[in-house]
Amino acid sequence: MQDLNIYKLLFSEYKEINTFETSTAIDRGLIFVPALSGLACPHWQRDSRACFEGMSLDTGPLDLVQAVLEGVALRIAEVIFAMDKRVSIGEEITIDGGLYNNSYICQFMSEVLGRTIRVTNQPELTAIGCAQLAGAGLDEVLVTEKKGRAYTPKGNLCPDWMEIFSSVVKRQFRPS
Repeated sequence: MQDLNIYKLLFSEYKEINTFETSTAIDRGLIFVPALSGLACPHWQRDSRACFEGMSLDTGPLDLVQAVLEGVALRIAEVIFAMDKRVSIGEEITIDGGLYNNSYICQFMSEVLGRTIRVTNQPELTAIGCAQLAGAGLDEVLVTEKKGRAYTPKGNLCPDWMEIFSSVVKRQFRPS
């Protein structure tokens, strides 16, 4: 039996989803809530489920992919905003991982957060962060060069994006 790659049903090559010819999915009313195993920080609703809202007969495969990328970025933004309330995150956020090879999600996240997003050339930023944290505990300062692609906000943020997304997320909460 051959494995089914669901992505092949939505797009042929990854370069197809680095840019989109349409406006943002959320601006068109199409929203994806990535809650495949519930919602963690800041909602803590583990029995919530993933959903698409705003689909119509005109919704195509690339629209769904765009909504998924935006939904993931908006969930990440929720977590970063929650963290930033406790400890200042700073104006630049450095990220790594496979998803961040996608320029669309990086630019979208930069717009949502209002911060520069830097995709590091380091293959494993988590290990470097742990070493820096340990060094800070020993009063040692470890400096790493800021290399990699930088995405800066271009002023395309719609202030309602987080509010719209949050209202859809809240509709996924299951009564206790």
